[in-house]
Amino acid sequence: MSGENKSSKDRNGEGGTTASDIAALEVKIHRGLWPLVVFLSIGIWARTGFMYIPAMPEQWKSIMGQPPPPLLVNATFVLYLFSAMILSITRMAGQSSPGNGFHHVAYLAAFLGFYHVSGVLQESYWAVIFGGVAILTTEWYRNRLYYLNKILEL
Repeated sequence: MSGENKSSKDRNGEGGTTASDIAALEVKIHRGLWPLVVFLSIGIWARTGFMYIPAMPEQWKSIMGQPPPPLLVNATFVLYLFSAMILSITRMAGQSSPGNGFHHVAYLAAFLGFYHVSGVLQESYWAVIFGGVAILTTEWYRNRLYYLNKILEL
């Protein structure tokens, strides 16, 4: 068996870690930034009023009915924001394995869409952006903390 195919236990005889194991964990630390980049990209696109999406036909609008009132969207967003932060902090304290964070991007993009169809996107834009950055930064920090602890355990 060639030296490249041997396990780390075979290479150093005692099952120790290799630099490649640590490097792989360090790469995972920075994966948590991708949801933040994607969300900020969607946020920039939302700031332009979701340019390049064709207007919804009037027939579809009549079938779908009235958009949700802005007060209801605001209340739902605040509820989501607090529950997501509490869950993230609780998971961080429990040292559970991190997720990828893209589900938060989907929720936040949906809120941008709801505000857009409600006609109050410009008034609520910065609240969603700052709330999203807070949630995604907390998730990234949880990801970072988890993998740094894994590196220290090696």
